[in-house]
Amino acid sequence: MIDATAELIAKGGADSATVLEITNTAGLASGTFYNYFNDRSEIIAETAIRIIEQLSSKINLKGQSEEDIVVRLAAGTRRFVDICYNHPTWAWAVLRAVDYLPNLRPQIYRYIGNTVHIGHELGQFSDEDEFTLHMLCSMLFGAVRSRLAGATGPETGERVAEMQLRVLGVGIERAREASLRPITAVDISWDGRSSDGTA
Repeated sequence: MIDATAELIAKGGADSATVLEITNTAGLASGTFYNYFNDRSEIIAETAIRIIEQLSSKINLKGQSEEDIVVRLAAGTRRFVDICYNHPTWAWAVLRAVDYLPNLRPQIYRYIGNTVHIGHELGQFSDEDEFTLHMLCSMLFGAVRSRLAGATGPETGERVAEMQLRVLGVGIERAREASLRPITAVDISWDGRSSDGTA
């Protein structure tokens, strides 16, 4: 059902992910839905969170080898944009779910917030408050939308990474250098499971 919900949201927005459409797309009886979820808002939120969990865990794992927190944040942003571009169904599912359920934002923002917190503790980033995280994630999601729409090209991740670092108080030359560092790609696959292993 998570896969079906992601597909429906990506194609037609959150309004298209009705209980009937979700179960039909998943090839299940409509009553099955309520064995797992209370309503459609719950499965829409769960779909976005599961996608973000998987992407973030892979990106964070790759980022552990980048000791410089400034480089780690820039690389994470670039990897996120690249993954979203290569997996547009997941990307649109998250973007449209957050548009539909604004209360999801704090849960989504906490992933970038962890890196920002470390950087702030190290004295590399100037702020880590809620407004700053909101701005960083808005920039990131805007960049993903732009890339998916074809309005920007492969440089999108580098550009938004530099902008994020500037918001965090990193100097322009340092921000540019960090955002242009060579990075290794992340191998990503979707198994539809949450971090606790449930389907």
